[in-house]
Amino acid sequence: MHRDFKKRERDLCPFENLPMSRKPRFGQGMTSSEMKKVTWIKPDLVAQVKFAEWTQEGLLRQPVFLGLRSDKAARSVRREAGAVD
Repeated sequence: MHRDFKKRERDLCPFENLPMSRKPRFGQGMTSSEMKKVTWIKPDLVAQVKFAEWTQEGLLRQPVFLGLRSDKAARSVRREAGAVD
């Protein structure tokens, strides 16, 4: 995965909701200072993740990476129905 990630490196954050406007109730969150430590990659991979629930802040509680999926295009992925907005 590291070799594939190196090919996808980019300078700018691909997410419009970062940095977070306020610190979440638990954890540090992705602040401007934390973003400086991150290596961003092109968002064209799809990961399968299991998790307990969505938090009020719209974050995943207890996420677990299960692997990458090759059967779905990244652009086709949407947040699950019934998620808290």
